[in-house]
Amino acid sequence: MHPSKFFNECALRTGIDTFEIYDKELKDKLSSVHPLNFLKTKITLSVYQIDLSYMTDKGNYKNVTRYAVMDSEADDEYMDFWADMFTRDYNNNHPEHQMIDCKINSIEKICEAVLPIG
Repeated sequence: MHPSKFFNECALRTGIDTFEIYDKELKDKLSSVHPLNFLKTKITLSVYQIDLSYMTDKGNYKNVTRYAVMDSEADDEYMDFWADMFTRDYNNNHPEHQMIDCKINSIEKICEAVLPIG
């Protein structure tokens, strides 16, 4: 991927105080740097397939597949925690379409997404 395209798509976090701090000027600067001024590198992220089953508020049984991209191999150990948190967040954000009695049937690491930069 061309570095300028990469930095145009990213938000650049420069710190965390009581909230995350993002730097628009740094983003503009890095977006305009010539690609030959970047060392070629790659970003590798784990991709998981999560099988869920739940009841809808209308009493229908659903079995669905969801996907997650994790930014750290350290998260691999806690993938079940992240999947559970996704279901709670979904229910909080969609109170009119709750996933009732949601069960995580399986979590499988299906690949690593590799993004070459430079």
